[in-house]
Amino acid sequence: MSRSFPCLPGLGTGAVRKAAGSVLLFSLLVGAAACSDPAIPEGTPGDIEARVFVDVNATGSFVAGDDEPVAGVGVELLTPTGDLVDSGTTDPDGLVRFNGLRPSGYELRQVGSGPEGAVLATSRTPSVRVPAQGGVQEVDFRYVFNPGSAAGVVFRDDTGTGSFDPDGDFPGEGTRLLLYRGASATGEADLEAVTDASGAFAFPRLRPGPWTLRIELPPPLELVGDPVRSFTVNPMAETRLEILFEGDQVIDIAEARTLDLGTIVTVQGVVTVDRGNFGNLDVHVQDGTGGIDVFLGGTSGVPALVAGDSVEVTGALGDFNDALQIRSPSSVEVLGTGELPDPRAVTGQEVEARTFEGLVATLGVVTVEDIEVQNFDNHNLQVRTADGMLVEVRVDSRTGLSSSDWEVGGSYEIVGILRVRNGVPRLQPRSPADRIIPAEPVAIADARAAEDGETVTVVGVVVVDQGIYDFNKRDTYIQDSSGGLRLWELDSALELREGEEVRVSGTMSTFRQERQLDASSVLRVGTAEVPEPREVTGAGVFGLEFDGELARVIGPVTVVSVQVFGFDAHNVTVVAEDGAEFVVRMDSPNEIPSDYWEEGAQYQVTGVLARFNQVGQIKPRGFRDVIEP
Repeated sequence: MSRSFPCLPGLGTGAVRKAAGSVLLFSLLVGAAACSDPAIPEGTPGDIEARVFVDVNATGSFVAGDDEPVAGVGVELLTPTGDLVDSGTTDPDGLVRFNGLRPSGYELRQVGSGPEGAVLATSRTPSVRVPAQGGVQEVDFRYVFNPGSAAGVVFRDDTGTGSFDPDGDFPGEGTRLLLYRGASATGEADLEAVTDASGAFAFPRLRPGPWTLRIELPPPLELVGDPVRSFTVNPMAETRLEILFEGDQVIDIAEARTLDLGTIVTVQGVVTVDRGNFGNLDVHVQDGTGGIDVFLGGTSGVPALVAGDSVEVTGALGDFNDALQIRSPSSVEVLGTGELPDPRAVTGQEVEARTFEGLVATLGVVTVEDIEVQNFDNHNLQVRTADGMLVEVRVDSRTGLSSSDWEVGGSYEIVGILRVRNGVPRLQPRSPADRIIPAEPVAIADARAAEDGETVTVVGVVVVDQGIYDFNKRDTYIQDSSGGLRLWELDSALELREGEEVRVSGTMSTFRQERQLDASSVLRVGTAEVPEPREVTGAGVFGLEFDGELARVIGPVTVVSVQVFGFDAHNVTVVAEDGAEFVVRMDSPNEIPSDYWEEGAQYQVTGVLARFNQVGQIKPRGFRDVIEP
């Protein structure tokens, strides 16, 4: 006989096989498979809601207020076998809803094309099941925009057209561009770019929508317009940006040395060392403000630069072993021939402090204390400077200088470029001409007796600050035990001060019968006491005794008259106790004004004795040299 079993809703054949392993189980399976008991419930009807939208922010789900619903899109509801169940069209919120659906599996299909510039990021025929419990099942047709891009150029509108002309406009290389997603430039930038040698930049594959750009021009350029600009990126389209600036891109080397590494700069200067003397990829450039190394690795088409070439260099600031340099410049243009800078006289302390790093300089006369010879006859000297410091001199054998050119204990004047390696400052000679055997100095009295045009070297102490007697700071006076002498044609940047001992070389000359040394080289060699002023009579001043020396007139002098010239320079005619009449000369940079003097008043006067044609004068240094008795 056969047995019948009640229907077991939800019990599939696999589950039954796991439940038993007998003949009874086989009968149960057959019975269950043929079960069609109408008492089994079909479940609760449910709904399916489909949304069609563009995922603007690419979050993966719909965000109201940010994402874009797509209205008017046809959506069909199908059975798993493809039979049409229902259809509808999305409303302004991008929604279409199918209600009262029997629990079962379904498929959805969009009818027609999607929004322009976007691509469907989900399945084209998503499946969904309405469960027996009913409820609302949500399905997304999520689109994303195809990417767009932004590109442009930074330039100076030399042609005046308002649009970039590569043949006539000047490109703004090295401009930093920070790109932010959205309508503000706050927080950390999403993307960053730097313009190339043609001033161009590009941001490929940008998400469509609003973006904001912050523009950071390299100094000293000035932007035309707002440095923060917003724009919209459209799908599958390039947004073109043209950014204008004003001003000259060339900056002083001293300013370039203060900027952050990575900043692209343009400088002009004179090449101070032949290419190859420090290696084929290393040169050095200096202008009136400073100097900097240029590393040519990665730069093609650079000519064989020689000392004296005037060049314009554009590239990014970098460093190598602690030395600042312009690395792999994008442009090196020879402008012509320039004037090589005179070496700056520096002390050992200034070398150690890296005060004038990058300049062509001289240590003055130094004594070699040690020679360290390395491969290929490269060698380091340890030299003692006049101020007692021990300084390293680095000599590259490619300069033509040999380790045999130096002797321990020998004295030399050494010129070179102030550089640094791994924190150690050093002077680096450029050629054999930078090794000088110093001339023996002569007494100032002997220099005064020399013929005009004769070259002399003297050592003396400065007795008046440079610039007290000349607006352009071209002169001062020095003394030794034999006499005093006016120094002329000084570099105003020297700023010599009282008490500094200097070694000066140049040619002797005469100006309005005053003997002077036209200085070609001035080296600070230390400090010394300023000599006590000589005591002289009025007749001694008038008679031109001790010309060029610091002196004090014996007894008070009485003012006879005051003659004022341009810029308040003035001559004060005085009579001394011995009845001799002479001139107290006050040059306009001096702090004493012409209205300080009163006719008939008496003063004790000190100053430098000087000649003006046949007239003897005394030149006070300031109020300290003019005392009312």
